[in-house]
Amino acid sequence: MIPELNHVLFYFAALFAVNITIISEESTLLIDRTQNTARIEYYGLITPEKDAKLVEAALQGIIQSEQLDDYYTPMQLLSLNFYQKGQKINAELNFTFSDQDALWELLYFSKVEQGQPAYVILEQEKLIATNGKLVKAQNLEYIQWDNQSPEIRLSLRLRKSVAGRDSMVSLTNYWQVATR
Repeated sequence: MIPELNHVLFYFAALFAVNITIISEESTLLIDRTQNTARIEYYGLITPEKDAKLVEAALQGIIQSEQLDDYYTPMQLLSLNFYQKGQKINAELNFTFSDQDALWELLYFSKVEQGQPAYVILEQEKLIATNGKLVKAQNLEYIQWDNQSPEIRLSLRLRKSVAGRDSMVSLTNYWQVATR
């Protein structure tokens, strides 16, 4: 079973219209609302074992990408860098955005109280750090930022207990082959 994750951890492959699942064990999101730029760092890229054979070709396509998929027209890719640290493959994605509402939708943010951006923490995720306010309501935890916040920071980790996690494999070997 593939873990059902939010787009911050999950949407990496979708941005490049690749039909495979690539998940990040940890991710850090930084949005600069004054400059309309965003950076997402993905640490420990993994994929379901069943998709492993498809990953090599898909990675070559992603590495050579100069733009995001056409669906994400309000976003312009600035840079995409893959790097290996230890036995893990990581990626850093930098882009600009022209429409904040489209960005919120892309990242599965919600709006609460007077349209303030908020991010619901799923049970598969563990919050590492944020500059927003953690709100606990009934069976729900979410991070809320003020409308005037010039910067939004959010770091999440995939919980080790997520169903299907044990059938995931690292992209390390596939990345090494794709970059030869």
